[in-house]
Amino acid sequence: MKQSKYIILFLLLLSFGLLFSFSNKSFQEDPTKRLDWTGSSQLTWSDFEDIPPGYYQRNIAALTCSIIQYRYHCSDGKIQTSVKAIFQKDKSWVRESAKTHHYLRHEQLHFDITELFARKLRKFLSQREYKCDEVEELEEIITVFLDEWRDLQKKYDLETHYSLSEGMQENWMKYVDELMTYYEDY
Repeated sequence: MKQSKYIILFLLLLSFGLLFSFSNKSFQEDPTKRLDWTGSSQLTWSDFEDIPPGYYQRNIAALTCSIIQYRYHCSDGKIQTSVKAIFQKDKSWVRESAKTHHYLRHEQLHFDITELFARKLRKFLSQREYKCDEVEELEEIITVFLDEWRDLQKKYDLETHYSLSEGMQENWMKYVDELMTYYEDY
């Protein structure tokens, strides 16, 4: 049994709603079009490689596509897992007028929140072994984490007014930083 799951979350800056797309399909992706989250690298506007839509959603300044990729397989009767936070360059875009440090910090925090939930999931999965016949239970647990991730991303945008509330943006940056420190071992 070898399974791969990719959950894709599209995050919209300066929009009135979030568009989420989930896919359970295995896909082969160009590794040059993705960035695995690392603590030492920060997003740059050149990482946003997709072209902004021209005729609709003009009120959206940027779109970040970050995913939590989880994989599992059975080995010696136990499920082995791996979890990563990934930024998809070819699905993320920015309008020229939005290429500011302020907006980039907002987008970076969306990616950091994705890593935070990857860490939380890795921690949870490290605390219990799953047998190979417990895939359904594993999937249900992962779904709970993904729902919480989606909800926190949405809350972040709403509370910061899509980055327009600078005070709330700073509060969120501190909040996420504290949680990232708490889960730094994962």
